[in-house]
Amino acid sequence: MKKIFFIGLFMPLASFAQTPIGIYWFSNSTGVNQDNYSVVTAGPNLDESISGANSSWNFAPISLQTVSHTTAKLATEAQREEYPGTALVIETRTEVAGSDDDIMTYYMGDTPIMETLLAGVESPGMNLKYTDNLYIGEFALSYGHTVDSDVSGTFDINGITGTFTGTANAAVDANGILIINEDGTDNLGATRLKIVQELQLFSNNISTGTLTYTMYYYYSIFSPSAGALARSTYATLDIPSLDISESNSKHEFYTNSTLGIDALALRDSLSIAPNPVNDVLHIAGSDDITAITVVDAAGRTVLQSTGNDVSVSHLSSGIYYVSATAGNAVKTLKMVKQ
Repeated sequence: MKKIFFIGLFMPLASFAQTPIGIYWFSNSTGVNQDNYSVVTAGPNLDESISGANSSWNFAPISLQTVSHTTAKLATEAQREEYPGTALVIETRTEVAGSDDDIMTYYMGDTPIMETLLAGVESPGMNLKYTDNLYIGEFALSYGHTVDSDVSGTFDINGITGTFTGTANAAVDANGILIINEDGTDNLGATRLKIVQELQLFSNNISTGTLTYTMYYYYSIFSPSAGALARSTYATLDIPSLDISESNSKHEFYTNSTLGIDALALRDSLSIAPNPVNDVLHIAGSDDITAITVVDAAGRTVLQSTGNDVSVSHLSSGIYYVSATAGNAVKTLKMVKQ
């Protein structure tokens, strides 16, 4: 079995420390930066229901199916209108041989108290628009974090439309080791975020079926404020009246970024300190900040500047998004202005 190698993420099985998850996903205002993933078939011994401290998940042996590419950027005005509450759009394009790419899009937002939420999902054959959003929590999230949501909205699944209601849970339910190769050489230390939705589907106010949608995100203990180093999704759709009973899953492992290793390390180091901010916005992590753009919650650019320290005393209190550029690295940070 050919081994698939991942850069800079390995660790011995015996050494693991609990690490909070710093952010759901990093972003950049232009969408130029791209993270690449290997889409794989997992081995027969994988059991992602395992949870708790010092867990292990055996993906071995894995075989490569295709690749996917994820970008994250600030929502446009049109996207905010279609999916109210959206601030960040995370799009993953999965290459399909001889066909157009499959595109999965998550529309993410924030509450006034900095809780991250899910406002919408688009994928081939499925569209979910939330009226009552799915809440993930206020990052950073530590092991043991859990939050429940009552969710509702509208759906379009394979041309079947209607409304949905249900429950959701987001929890940092585990930490431990991902086993990638059968010889045990490529173990990944991770903290896991699990998001589960149990949805009841209605068409013309009549119960039509159910959708269970589960997402697992594994964040590196070395870069907990970067994107997930591995992720899995499981979906089960049952519509008895149409004889529909479908289940599918997808497993992805981070391979590299178009930024390069040095730029990735620089991007991960950028932060706002302190945050919340009073009169001066300070960008930590680099002495060479070449561009700063501040966008308000409505998507309007309210400030552009350079340097590590920028006066924001004239801005009203609230949530803003700061795009900071240092060298080839661009990172969007969430700022709370007091």
